[in-house]
This record gives sequence, C-alpha cells and structure tokens, in this order.
Amino acid sequence: MKVFTLFYLVLFCLIPCKLYSQMLFGVKYGIVYESVSKFYDKENFKSLSLPGAHLGLFVSPKSPFTNVRYVIGLNYSKRLYKILNKNNLDISNTYSSTFFEIPINIQYKIITKKLYFDFNLGPTFSCWKSYSIKQSIPDIYNTNITKDNQEIVTIKNNVINIELNGAKYNRLQIGASAGVGFGRRIDKRIDILADVNLQKSLSGQLKNSQYQRKSSLLLLDLGVIYSIY
Repeated sequence: MKVFTLFYLVLFCLIPCKLYSQMLFGVKYGIVYESVSKFYDKENFKSLSLPGAHLGLFVSPKSPFTNVRYVIGLNYSKRLYKILNKNNLDISNTYSSTFFEIPINIQYKIITKKLYFDFNLGPTFSCWKSYSIKQSIPDIYNTNITKDNQEIVTIKNNVINIELNGAKYNRLQIGASAGVGFGRRIDKRIDILADVNLQKSLSGQLKNSQYQRKSSLLLLDLGVIYSIY
C-alpha cells in the first residue's frame, strides 16, 4: 500500500487544485485471466495463467469533450502460469508473477438510463517479477540452455522447461478494452466491468544465440470498480 500512497501524493502535487473537483477517483479489484502465445526457438507454445487477483487505483480528470475522460492508474496483480504445447499438454514448471502496471487510457462512455458502456484505448507500462514454483530441471533436458535475466530456458525434442529465479521484466502493452457498468449515482458508483485487452508485448531477440522469444497477449479482466466523483 505504500506504493499506492506515494503514487497519489505525487499525482496530487502535479495536478492543479482547480481540477480536483473534476476528478474521478476509484479502486478496482477482481480477477485476471491471461493467455499468452510464446515462440521459443521457432516453436509455438502457450503460457496459460490461472485466474489471479488484482487491485488497482485510478484517477480520471474530465476532458473538454463530451463523454470522454483521461484515465491513469496503478495496478497490482498476482498470477500463476503453466506452459502448454500445441496439444495443450503441460510441459513446464508452474511459475508465478507479480505485476505492477500503469495504464494510461482515453475513455469514451455511452450512457443510457440504467447502463453505460466504456471503450478504452491507450498504452500500459508493466514491470513484473517471476518465480518458479519448482526449481529443479531434469538432467535429460540439460541442452541448449540460455540465460535471460535469470530465466533458464531448456528446449529438447519439442519440450520446453523453464527455471526462474526472480527474473525481472518490463513490457509496454498497446491495447484496447471495452466494458459495461451498472448502478449510477451522483456521488459514487459501483461498476462491474469485463475488459478484454488485445496487447502485444515488446521482446527482444538474444544475440549470439538461436533462442528467440516473442509474445502476444490476450487478457480478460473481470472486476468491480468503486469510484467517487
């Protein structure tokens, strides 16, 4: 929570006081489901997460345009992953990741009497750490080992094994999301959103190695937003 407190203190120092009356403050919490397609050494594998928990804070000042807002937030989430091959068979260790994300979006809202619909577009900056649940790699796989930020990837006979020891990553996601909300009130509201973000992660190719990793991300974010005007 210290991170969230510092985030708001810095934000308040940067925003003129006259804009506070136009700000929307909120807390978002719920579950996150993520499916990532990864390409290891020109072979296609899928990284599948179990539903994870997430908590986020956001602020949203009004814009000069009708039904349009700018949204900036800070999200924290915890997720577990399994690596699957093309036949959806488990072929790797389970590993966990802790995410810190800063979404910056332009939001367009269509409002009806009882419902409203959100459309969001913008980048999300991510920083996360990953840890392997199982730390051992069978000796039979000890070929073609490549190290990348303390991530050890072993590939043999179309089988991939991953060992993580606090590997750190950064990612820029460019995507869009849409959701539906219920229950409008003047002073506060509770929103139930289902966000589907189609995001492309930036990943480099290691030099002096045939090992490559590219990722495409499909993320389902189902949660509750509590916001105060």
